[in-house]
Amino acid sequence: MSDGVLVRIAAASLRLGFHGCEPGYIRSVCHARCCDTARGPCLVTIHPTERDAITARGGHVQGMMLAPRPGERLCPFKTHDHLCSLHATPDKPFGCRASPFTLNRGRTLVVRYRYVRLPCHRDGPLHPAYRAFASSFVDVLGPDEAARITAHLDAGGGNTLAVMPEGCYRRLVENDAAKRDYVRL
Repeated sequence: MSDGVLVRIAAASLRLGFHGCEPGYIRSVCHARCCDTARGPCLVTIHPTERDAITARGGHVQGMMLAPRPGERLCPFKTHDHLCSLHATPDKPFGCRASPFTLNRGRTLVVRYRYVRLPCHRDGPLHPAYRAFASSFVDVLGPDEAARITAHLDAGGGNTLAVMPEGCYRRLVENDAAKRDYVRL
């Protein structure tokens, strides 16, 4: 294992069933609701290291949160067909890429609770979260550790430990703190 931060993996949480993030499903069913919050505008964290790239693309950042355009609730990068205009770019924020996953207070990697209330949970062809959101899983754990944990879970393994790259750990913790503060407003 490489250098990083030791985290726990909650097997039951990562086995929750989700429809994968396929463009057709996003367009017609879920409308990328993972980017929004029920009580207010878009719920996208922008880490300070990403601020310049986002503002260069025309986004406005307040604190560590992406601000919607005046009079709107949606992410300014969400297109008319609900897809992300930053999706295939290097500027897609870590907060978007890592969104399905979070660390609880016990430093355990779990599926973010609000995801179980989204249309993709228990809808259509189901895949465990670590597969349905595979690119996010890789972004959070790094490719080698994500592959190792995926093999462990595919083989029926239970809770285990993983080494999360220190930079990913730090950004995830800082982004989650900003999101908690934002939702409390």
